[in-house]
Amino acid sequence: MHKKITLENVRKTFGKSEARTVVLENISLTLDSKDFISVIGSSGSGKSTLLSIIGTLEKPTDGKVFYDVQDVNKLRANKLSELRNQHVGFIFQQFHLLPTLTAMENILAPLFHRNVSYNKESRAKELLELVGLADKHSSLPSQLSGGQQQRVAIARSLIAEPDWIFADEPTGNLDSTTSENIINLLTNIKQTTNCGIVLVTHDSALSGQADRVIEIKDGHIVKDQRKHQIGADTND
Repeated sequence: MHKKITLENVRKTFGKSEARTVVLENISLTLDSKDFISVIGSSGSGKSTLLSIIGTLEKPTDGKVFYDVQDVNKLRANKLSELRNQHVGFIFQQFHLLPTLTAMENILAPLFHRNVSYNKESRAKELLELVGLADKHSSLPSQLSGGQQQRVAIARSLIAEPDWIFADEPTGNLDSTTSENIINLLTNIKQTTNCGIVLVTHDSALSGQADRVIEIKDGHIVKDQRKHQIGADTND
């Protein structure tokens, strides 16, 4: 299990020479899977790019990313894909459910072409119960509400028993009550599983349920605060 993710002097730019845009600058962090971590910031602050780099969907322009002691920037494409498939789950603002598959089939989709040591169907049923949708296993996405679709997406992110869940604005398309329910569900998942959670949001009220809040502004970390250190900023 990858219990820690470390970023060392990460920088991310887009474009070349005079047209280059700096999105992240000198980001150094250590994330521990025991924490529910929230990354907050306004639109364009760099928080989603940071999550993509942490989740290995993007490579930094400069700097290093370690999963425990493994430098993921040095991995070949197939090994990097293997790391993501086996150790990481993603939840996005758009649910990305396949419209012709049932809730159960959507949850199982990441394992369609993989051999695993556990029973896939039993695992999917357990996850449907965990997200409160045991009675919706045969429902198509079009037969589910937005909140229910996001719950299916959360269950899908857990099907491979990942070390980490990365959630990018998972409540962005939901009303405030449903958003709060989704955050409560993620909090419950953190308490009942061994996976770390990193949640990106622009909503400071939602981020308040996290153990640790990291605020990004103009590509820089401006706050890194844990709940038990209210009133004091800490930087890893």
